[in-house]
Amino acid sequence: MAPPSELVEHSVAELLGGMTMNGGANDGVAATQRIYQTLHALIVNLHLLPNQFLSINEVAECLGISKTPVREAVIRLAEDGLVNILPKKGTFIAPIDIQRAFEGYFIRFSLESACAAALSERRTKDALTALEAELEKQKLCVDTGDNDGFYILDNQYHAVMFEVAGLPHTRRLVDSAKAEVDRVKGLKSVYRFCSPESVLYDEHAAVYGAIAEGNAALARSLTRRHLTGMNEAIQDIAKEARLWGMVKSINMSGGGGKVAKLSQ
Repeated sequence: MAPPSELVEHSVAELLGGMTMNGGANDGVAATQRIYQTLHALIVNLHLLPNQFLSINEVAECLGISKTPVREAVIRLAEDGLVNILPKKGTFIAPIDIQRAFEGYFIRFSLESACAAALSERRTKDALTALEAELEKQKLCVDTGDNDGFYILDNQYHAVMFEVAGLPHTRRLVDSAKAEVDRVKGLKSVYRFCSPESVLYDEHAAVYGAIAEGNAALARSLTRRHLTGMNEAIQDIAKEARLWGMVKSINMSGGGGKVAKLSQ
């Protein structure tokens, strides 16, 4: 299938219509986390485009919750560099920043590979069980073609690695630093110049295998190999005029129902 020639701006109501907060928590940390994850996914997968207005009131109304957890989630997105909060004007989706993506990749490459090696050396039965559970959920997404679900689980798998390795603060550092990397991943997915989800699943499974065996050197090497493709994608965008033009077009697309076209 050919990649799409354009991206269409969607309203928050279109994207969140029919979605409700379940689980009994409409406020507090759990609600903030879920809203953050939902908006994060919409931004990095280019459902919400750069410069598009993001209304806290509209998000709260669509989800049937108070504005407080929405506002807290938006503050986190601003800390990640994914939205800009302008006094007296409101919140807007931030333009894609390739330099931030380079820096985010550097941090992620260094820390995630070190985490995989450390986890191999201090692995526990509970840690392996947690990773196995994440892989099972990813496999289900691959089998059912749920690419958006796989994206969320992809990020979750890497986050769980830090958690079970006993490195939660490092995880938060990586989460914030890699936000722009995630948007490049979104570009790769939308325009289909990325590895299929089945390949990413296989790479995750290989890293898990090295961790389960206690092979720190192999776990580090496989994690670096898994992340190298993202660095190549960032470099391709920075070097190739066609792809760089695509990013500039997308950065100018939001805020009026306009579209971003991929030149042929």
